Amino acid sequence: MKIPLSKIKADPAVQVRMRLNDETIERYMEILDQLPPIIVCNVDGKLILVDGFHRRAAAERLGRSEIEAETRQGTRNDALEYAIKANSIHGLPLAREEYKAAVRTLHHLHPKWGHKQIAKALNRGEKFVRNVIKVDKMRAMLRNTSLSDSYLLEIARVPKELQEDLVEATEKRSWTYLEMQYAIREIKNEGTPPERKQVLLKGEDDPIAEKNGKPALLAETVQRRMAEGIGKDKVVAWAKTQEALGILAQIPAKEVIDELDEFACEKLIRNAPKSRDYLKELERYARERLELWGKINKIRGD
Repeated sequence: MKIPLSKIKADPAVQVRMRLNDETIERYMEILDQLPPIIVCNVDGKLILVDGFHRRAAAERLGRSEIEAETRQGTRNDALEYAIKANSIHGLPLAREEYKAAVRTLHHLHPKWGHKQIAKALNRGEKFVRNVIKVDKMRAMLRNTSLSDSYLLEIARVPKELQEDLVEATEKRSWTYLEMQYAIREIKNEGTPPERKQVLLKGEDDPIAEKNGKPALLAETVQRRMAEGIGKDKVVAWAKTQEALGILAQIPAKEVIDELDEFACEKLIRNAPKSRDYLKELERYARERLELWGKINKIRGD
């Protein structure tokens, strides 16, 4: 049966697709008379389009005033559910975000439906449905996070009471996906010292990987720090200092002083206490890091 295009309503709430595809519309314009009728749902006397948005657009561009259509009876929710199912099964495949929106809609319309039932209605895998619902629950709990769905799915693997802290740590340190995975690995490891877990959850350090059998930062971590301008100058300065100290240690102290003038001697005396304190502080932190790495190596060895 042909229905005037002017009588067909395109309800935005029933429009499953976020946008129409121009290429599809142009292709349908060439073969419109060979395509199946569009489907409209009669909701309280209004004909709401549920299947055939690209075909309707093609008819409009061709200048037609009516189109072949089939009519169903139902409520607005019936129209929405039919639109989701129809657009999931045939025609131009839905985009990933459109599928996600469809999962949320069916979950809302049918709160008692399980993941399997929603997946069957959408012609998608059960894992896809489960992940969409899981991420939505995470976002409802965390509210203001800007992390992507893939990040949140990984974070969902840690105990619920740690998830919010891990999100904040990830955002604070701008961890890459791989860095976050290694952080989770350390946090979930029963042998990781509690103080180390706290350091990670507070975003005070980066996860430790392994290089040549020894604890080390991930290459991604080093690259990120370099890109952020953090650590580059410090690392270069420390490398030069170590090299200079190594050379200096081979020369008797008296011979060094004999080569200095009065101004240089005064400067050395003035800066010596600061240098001593700084070297002691470096040594203390280095010992703490070695002790931590020793614990981690012992855990890995066990």
